[in-house]
Amino acid sequence: MEFPPKLKVAYLPNKHILQIANNTAKTLTGIEGKLLQTVSDVLKFELELVIPPRREFGAISSDGVNWTGLIGMVQTQEADLAIGSLSVTYDRLGVVDFSSPYTVQDVTFLIKSPEQFHDANHLFSPFGFWVWMSILIVLAVIPAVFGMLVSERLTYGRLFFEMLGSLLKQPVTFSREPARVKPLFCLWSFFTLVITSCYSSILLSFLTTPLLEKSISSLEQLSWAVKNDGYRCLAEKGSSIPKIMRSAEQPHLKHIGESILEHSWNYQISDFAEGKVSLQKTVVFNVNFKLQMIKSMLDTDAIEISKDIVTSWTIALAVRKGFYCKTLLDRTITRIVEVGLLDKFQADEWYKLSLSSQKESIPKKKVARGLMLKEVFSSFLVLGSGMVVSGIAFVFECVWFRICENENCYNKHMVRKKHKSNKRRHSKSRSVPKKFSEEILVRRVLKRSTKSQISDSLPENALHYNRTTMRHTAFTLSDEEFF
Repeated sequence: MEFPPKLKVAYLPNKHILQIANNTAKTLTGIEGKLLQTVSDVLKFELELVIPPRREFGAISSDGVNWTGLIGMVQTQEADLAIGSLSVTYDRLGVVDFSSPYTVQDVTFLIKSPEQFHDANHLFSPFGFWVWMSILIVLAVIPAVFGMLVSERLTYGRLFFEMLGSLLKQPVTFSREPARVKPLFCLWSFFTLVITSCYSSILLSFLTTPLLEKSISSLEQLSWAVKNDGYRCLAEKGSSIPKIMRSAEQPHLKHIGESILEHSWNYQISDFAEGKVSLQKTVVFNVNFKLQMIKSMLDTDAIEISKDIVTSWTIALAVRKGFYCKTLLDRTITRIVEVGLLDKFQADEWYKLSLSSQKESIPKKKVARGLMLKEVFSSFLVLGSGMVVSGIAFVFECVWFRICENENCYNKHMVRKKHKSNKRRHSKSRSVPKKFSEEILVRRVLKRSTKSQISDSLPENALHYNRTTMRHTAFTLSDEEFF
């Protein structure tokens, strides 16, 4: 059976995949271009290359019957073959046939490498949240324990600041007597040694080695980032990757596939060369080789390809239904693959990619630099916060002292006023018998004189009163008036 002398082949021009190097001689370059050229040379047929109106692999149109792109041209027999890293899927097998597979590619994603992470909380980064909480709990409990054991009577606040200073490598000033305190103090000293040593070493490593942002390395992390962190996932236009992911059993793959189809997150390979796609919070899905090609187009090292695989694709040529030379075509492709020509084509393109990604600039020497302000900003932030809190406490103490002083003065004034009022009311309410008025007058006069004068000048009958009368006078008069 003779092979047809001329075949119409639909393709999508992509650098390193399939591209026409010379329009007159129709020399094909790229992995699939060299493969197609070799098949043409072996079977001795002429190539007529056509590009579909919609530059995509092929998707089912709205009517649910016809296809677009490369698959659509083969379905409508506008082309005999189609090439362009076409994966063999169940839906496509319903409208076209496929040749023998010539390669298997892993479907994964490309993402921007994590950037340096500058955070004002460097001071708290060495330990996690629960480690800090455990330290605070121990710091709150240990002063109360020491307060019950030490011989001195120390307040909780004094012991708390003593323990805090010990944790900050300051000496302890209270007495470690009696002997029951020493074992606990030894354990506390060992605890502070371990905590401070670990903290210092980890903090120093953070300051000397730049921290990197958390990277997305798995599909589960990517699904969470799409849902909560505003990431978007791009798939090549007309690719079957979103549908495959949507039909997967894993919830994270299903969510990513639905997001791509819902928001129409699509791209073309040429968009990266033209700078139309930004990788800021953006993930690109494709087969491994095409991702390597995109990476070389962007010419940057700040891109990495994930090792987490969505699926593995069997890549083959799309052949129109009823093509009578399909068996001969399959045999030729199988021989090319088995002798290693396809691996040779791929190695050549890998070499070109590595050359294009090399930078001609002279590598700069690493120069030692000092710490920058943003790297120690957290220390100054804590210092400033402490000074602000201390200033507020000082102002509060001054205001509180003034308020208390005014209240004390007011209370003293009110006590004095009340005392005078009670004294005045008492003096008005007391009643002195008339028969004792002379005695009171005599005693007031005698009070100003000396004892000798009292004994000489006092009349004998002036102090002659019976016991009952004197008792009544003592209860009625005050001490000052009585004596």
